Amino acid sequence: MQNKLISLDAYSKLGLTNLLRVFCYKLKLKTGIIRKQLPIGNSYAGDFFSVSEQLPQDNLSSEVVNHADALLQGRQTLFSHKSVDLGTPPNWSAINSVHWSQIGDFDGGDIKLVWELSRFDWLLIFARAYRVSGDKKYLKALNSWLVDWIKKNPFNQGPNWKCGQEAAIRMMQLLLAAKLLNQQPNECLIRFVSEHCQRIASTLAYAMAQNNNHGTSEAAALFIGGSWLGKYNKKANYWQKIGRRWLENRAKYLIEADGSFSQYSVNYHRVMLDTFWMVEFWRKQLDKKAFSEEFYKRAKMATNWLYQMLDLKTGDAPNLGHNDGARLSRFSP
Repeated sequence: MQNKLISLDAYSKLGLTNLLRVFCYKLKLKTGIIRKQLPIGNSYAGDFFSVSEQLPQDNLSSEVVNHADALLQGRQTLFSHKSVDLGTPPNWSAINSVHWSQIGDFDGGDIKLVWELSRFDWLLIFARAYRVSGDKKYLKALNSWLVDWIKKNPFNQGPNWKCGQEAAIRMMQLLLAAKLLNQQPNECLIRFVSEHCQRIASTLAYAMAQNNNHGTSEAAALFIGGSWLGKYNKKANYWQKIGRRWLENRAKYLIEADGSFSQYSVNYHRVMLDTFWMVEFWRKQLDKKAFSEEFYKRAKMATNWLYQMLDLKTGDAPNLGHNDGARLSRFSP
């Protein structure tokens, strides 16, 4: 009875519009409409990244090389703290032969264990290690792992395509790695970003219905991906526009006047801010027009809220709300 009351309370807080969005999404899953709208695609191969003659020089920590070497030996760090031996490249999923809409969240266990490897933390580690050391083995590993991932996870096939937010995180990580390695758009990168934008856009209403960081992450990915694709995809401008519109909307409605976020979680609050800084970084890099004053006002309030939570000596914050170790853009060692 208590669980039912909690569910009813959650539904009432979502509101009628969001409930309708959820209902439509569930209906599309049940009737198979999603499978017709997003059919399974084909694998493809090729180098995503090539040697750059103008690789930026900086003072990135050499400690990242140790992390990259651990990856080459099969050691992965999951959820920011748990080190496990998963092989090289790892087994991306035990369930990868059907459309993502036919897979339950707990088919084969907690799906977050599958998604974690496909958030591409390893991609940024290899990219940073290559920048620091210049050793091409890290570039080779980066490319071979990406090709293996594509082979085992064709468009819309398997659990790694099940969640729009997971697709968003993966795509944003890839583009950050491309920026780190001064990589220009090529066929593989363009196809990867295009397919991920298509996947995210197809269920964007469901992401917004949740009133949490799914909406901010997916809107950010569409804005970034659409802006980056530019002339390479005829839908790019549309994706950029809807990403911008929903970023403005989410900032206004999910960040309160005191800077708190709709999710009661310091960790997810930080994830939301991570997506905002990525958006602003790419907006400037790609010379797109600024967001509204309200957007920046809300982002500043949210930043100040997190700042007030921090212990400035240690960088720690209270462990409030859900904390699954989620983070974007692994630039620390």
